[in-house]
Amino acid sequence: MKVMQKVIESMPKRIAKDLRNNHLWNTDVFDMVLAAYNRYCEDEKDGIDYIYDIYNQEDLNTLVNNGMTANDITKLFESAQDTKSNYLFCDCNHDIEQIASFENVLDLLIGMIDEVCECALLYVTRCEEYQALYERYVTDTYLEYKDAESLRDKTRFNAICEEIGYNPNDMCSSMDVKL
Repeated sequence: MKVMQKVIESMPKRIAKDLRNNHLWNTDVFDMVLAAYNRYCEDEKDGIDYIYDIYNQEDLNTLVNNGMTANDITKLFESAQDTKSNYLFCDCNHDIEQIASFENVLDLLIGMIDEVCECALLYVTRCEEYQALYERYVTDTYLEYKDAESLRDKTRFNAICEEIGYNPNDMCSSMDVKL
């Protein structure tokens, strides 16, 4: 179906838009994308480029289990207070570096969103991080589209079509019901 194809194709663009527009007041989008990105790094890149949050207990435990000392962690917390960034980056040598700012984290996530979305679509049933992205940006959007279509809510219908880049009057979409 043409609509589902458009929903899937527009997924990276809509996620990037949500990250840019909503990160200050809607951290669930950021947290969901960061979790999917980190899953991608674990599965596809052997942990390289993984982003650790020093205020996340699981990430902190992983850093300690990988040999980080109490002194190192204390320095990270002090540095996080100074730079206002509590994110760490695992580089290609598996060295841990502090990310300069939250905006740098956003830029990194947005820059990799196509690859993350590809894995989320391929492995949606394999892990909850990919499932969450799929549900929010594919399933929910498609259901919203179908709901607006069935309720004949032209304003909502047109807004969804515009968001996913779908033209309901396109001759190629003759199988879809027009409003």
